[in-house]
Amino acid sequence: MASSTGAWARIANLGLGLWLHISAFAWPHSDESRFSAWLPGFLISIVALLSMSAPPMRRLNAALGLWAAVWAAVAAGSDRLTYWNGVVVGVLVLTFSLVPSRSLASDYVDDA
Repeated sequence: MASSTGAWARIANLGLGLWLHISAFAWPHSDESRFSAWLPGFLISIVALLSMSAPPMRRLNAALGLWAAVWAAVAAGSDRLTYWNGVVVGVLVLTFSLVPSRSLASDYVDDA
């Protein structure tokens, strides 16, 4: 049985989702930018946990990462810290969600 190569990426997405959720309350945000941080962060964390046992769920996290980046860019307004926090976390979640969940070696295991 091959080991999972994507476990580190799922754990990273869990941490990024938690960070995005916590960051909504770590410094002053407008109401729109607070909502654009805590909701996607919460959803990214849940989906990251689910994708540890159901690897195809990582695709949902890719969509959530894109959503978080775009939503943060629109909602942050002139608050540069909130803008960059949301955009960078969203792009990282999207990137880590593209990491395959299983080893390519498992495709070549003998059935004998």
